Amino acid sequence: MTADPVNADDEASAALKARLAEVAGIASGLLKDLAKAVRARSRSYATPAGQTVEEAQRFLVERVKARPVTAMFAGLGAGLLIGLLLSSRGK
Repeated sequence: MTADPVNADDEASAALKARLAEVAGIASGLLKDLAKAVRARSRSYATPAGQTVEEAQRFLVERVKARPVTAMFAGLGAGLLIGLLLSSRGK
């Protein structure tokens, strides 16, 4: 007696689907672990970076308060320079 080819295809398809589901579960677990590791590592970098930005902001505010006219001209000069650089790119 010979095996029914349709039934064999159904069994192979079911086995393949089960194996794919298993692999998908493993991949999902690995991706969750990777996401946790990335989050933990990014927190360790974000904290010092945030502190550095806050320190730079405090320094800048102190300088502007100490010399407001100088800060205004520095901002004007930087804006003019950026404007000239951007306008020359369009030509």
